[in-house]
Amino acid sequence: MTRRPPLRRAALVLPWAFGLSLASGADEPSGVTVFGPQKYVRTTGAKDVYTATLAGAAWAMPPFTLHVQNGEANGSSRVSSAWIEVDGKPVAGPSDFNPRVDGFDRTVALGPASTLKVTLASKPSSFLVIGIVAASADHTPPDVTVEPGPGWMVADATPRLVVRYRDPVGPGETAASGVEVDSLRVEVDDVDRTALFTHRSDEAAADWPPDQPLAEGVHRLRATMRDRAGNAGSAASQFRVDLTRPALAIVEPPGGAYLPTRTPALRLRYQDDAGLDLTSLQVIVDGVDRTSLFSPGPAEAVASLSDESALPEGANQVFARVRDLAGNEATAAISFNVDVRPPRIAIAQPLAGARLGASDVEAIVQYADDQALAIDSFQVSVDGRSMSLATGVEGAMGRVTLADGPHQLAVSIRDRAGNVSSVAAPFSVDTAVPALRIVLPLPGALLASATPRIVVEYGDAQGIDTSRFRLTLNGIDRTGLFAVEPDGATGTLDETSRLPEGEAVMVAEVSDLTGNLARSTATFTVDTLPPTGSVEEPVGFTRSPLPVFRVRYADQGTSVDTASVRILVDGIDRTPSFAIDATGATGTIADRLADGPHLVELTLQDRAGNEGHMSGPFVVDSRPPAASFAAPLDNAFVGDASPGLRLAYGDEGGSGVDLASVRVFIAHGDGPETDVTSYFEIGPEQAMGAVPEGAALADGVYHLRAGLVDRAGNPGGAHSAFEVDTAPPTLTVESPARDAFLSTAAPFLVVRYADDRSGVDPDRLVVEVDGIELVTQLSRDSTHAEGVLGGAGGLAEGEHALWVAVTDRAGNTTSVADHRFVVDTVAPTVAVEQPPGGAYLGQSQVTVRARFAEEGAGSGADPASVRVLVDGLDRTSEFV
Repeated sequence: MTRRPPLRRAALVLPWAFGLSLASGADEPSGVTVFGPQKYVRTTGAKDVYTATLAGAAWAMPPFTLHVQNGEANGSSRVSSAWIEVDGKPVAGPSDFNPRVDGFDRTVALGPASTLKVTLASKPSSFLVIGIVAASADHTPPDVTVEPGPGWMVADATPRLVVRYRDPVGPGETAASGVEVDSLRVEVDDVDRTALFTHRSDEAAADWPPDQPLAEGVHRLRATMRDRAGNAGSAASQFRVDLTRPALAIVEPPGGAYLPTRTPALRLRYQDDAGLDLTSLQVIVDGVDRTSLFSPGPAEAVASLSDESALPEGANQVFARVRDLAGNEATAAISFNVDVRPPRIAIAQPLAGARLGASDVEAIVQYADDQALAIDSFQVSVDGRSMSLATGVEGAMGRVTLADGPHQLAVSIRDRAGNVSSVAAPFSVDTAVPALRIVLPLPGALLASATPRIVVEYGDAQGIDTSRFRLTLNGIDRTGLFAVEPDGATGTLDETSRLPEGEAVMVAEVSDLTGNLARSTATFTVDTLPPTGSVEEPVGFTRSPLPVFRVRYADQGTSVDTASVRILVDGIDRTPSFAIDATGATGTIADRLADGPHLVELTLQDRAGNEGHMSGPFVVDSRPPAASFAAPLDNAFVGDASPGLRLAYGDEGGSGVDLASVRVFIAHGDGPETDVTSYFEIGPEQAMGAVPEGAALADGVYHLRAGLVDRAGNPGGAHSAFEVDTAPPTLTVESPARDAFLSTAAPFLVVRYADDRSGVDPDRLVVEVDGIELVTQLSRDSTHAEGVLGGAGGLAEGEHALWVAVTDRAGNTTSVADHRFVVDTVAPTVAVEQPPGGAYLGQSQVTVRARFAEEGAGSGADPASVRVLVDGLDRTSEFV
């Protein structure tokens, strides 16, 4: 019995109403595709089982036709064995399939939710395409609307475009199939712009790209889409892009006008090529909406004000705005004044009924208006004859020469709204005036007091009316401070009436008994502030014993009196050595200044006599700072590739080293310098550091250079040359040899050494025998040391340990340790045991035996040194 291979299963849950077309192949049934087309592919091994859950659609109606396409149209990839079931009922089986069957249709029954099962048992890569077609119950197209809508005006060249859609249930239909969102197509000016839109379930929207702005004018927007049943709906509109603001102007009253009425006519004019939205017209008058007062027409709007809507006196503003049909807004604004009050005008001099004591009559007219005057309308006449006065914003003044007798001055003026005012003053001329003179202060005087004494003298042949004496200072009446006498007045200002700094104007006037007025004016300057100044050079520290001196000074009031300038250096007047001008002095002195502190003093006065004093201390430091390299020392040898570095410096009695100026450089041999200041930590008296491991020095000669200045600018520096030698010297003990046996208690020691860079330091040679220093017993030079060991008593019998160490001048050390040798001065013993001495032997073959030995801790007998002689002949070779 053959076992079937296990089935492979795949599940798919799909709605069975799609509105898609089946793939080409076998003849396809007509209708709306409600499922698929779905491709099912045979793999390898066990049967492939696919299931799909079909969710029903209310708008799909029977009959339902299941269409099967078998493989490719050219006959390849066709299934020869398969099973198709719907809701467990067979629809097709293996007998329905073979390579010659390209497809077939089956009518099936579907419920609200049905299950499609497909089982494939053919060769790998063969496939079926299955779809289900039904009749449509949805014949109603979707509703589509667009924005901007038909006839819209748009004030944006990059507008937002919106397409709204829905699929309604038509009359007599049970359900709608729903819009097919992906079927949406949008055209703008007949160009497909669908790609700009973001789709949602009920609408699609797009912001027109800023880099493709729409031109002004009419544009076409059209949108089409289908529902799932294939019904197509569409919408179209024409809209206008209008980017131009309408024209708007306030033509009445003109801007800046002055009006003599509170109810003027207000008139606006407007225009737009695409049409105006007159409902948007708004007119604001003085911050209040007055649109209702206007009667808008096609080209202008006019308002006639009444007593209830009358404008206030003073400044008024009209602001108007209007939009066109696209929403472009235009604004306009003007300002004007309402002035219904006449100006004020008065003759200040001569007063009406006045008696004047001079034929040269001063006329002073004052005028004002609550808003604005037309100064050019001012008119003046004397005794009916026109004359001219100098006009200003507040009045007019001038002089006229008149004969003694009665006269009349008449003046008039109007404001800018046309309101007119006039006035006249009768007066008479009496030319005999009293004499008047200001004695103190003199005109042009420069005063160092703000409370000066004032003296005024006056007189008249007919007598003075002292009650009419007046004196003003800077326009302020100070008459009350004076003692008024028949021939003059004197007074001194107190603290409450003290004068301000600067120019002061004093006016004194007095009348005679007939009213003739005399007036005298004196201008003088008050300056109570002393001049200021400073020493600009030298300041702080200077390295020159003959420095340039420069002082600056100024005075806020009467200016510096250069003749008063005195300059002292260390208490000695050096003024003649300076070139002095209005703002300062510069000079040098002939005497060299010693190192140390000094003082410049400046005294001066301003032209009012106020004295000023300034000083400036400084220090002369002409000696450069001292510096030296403490490590490595000059000409030193260094056995460390990252040696410590130390630069010592100071400026004793001087201005002190400027630590920010310290710089250190290193050079290898004749090579270029490298700034190594960063290796150092800069302190007040020294800079310390070390060559970093990452910048270790190779063996060779190096040059250190340091540069620095003190705070007076004196440069200093230091140099040091050193050699890096990291290779230790060589060392050889020539005698005694290692492990040698010596027959003397005073062996001769020879040690040889060498160093190819810094050289051996003989003074640092160390020689010890059995831990006892014996180097003083040797003679030594730069290449070797030699001498007898042991001194007068010699070395003891036995083994000895020699230790030798040699050091080069860079500190590199080489040693020879545990170099051993033996002192043996005692000879071995020898005895002939056989035959015994003096014996007589009865045979010619004689055995000879000799014994030898080394007594004590000697070196032992050396068998190789044994020699045996018989009757003077060497017979050693015959012995064992």
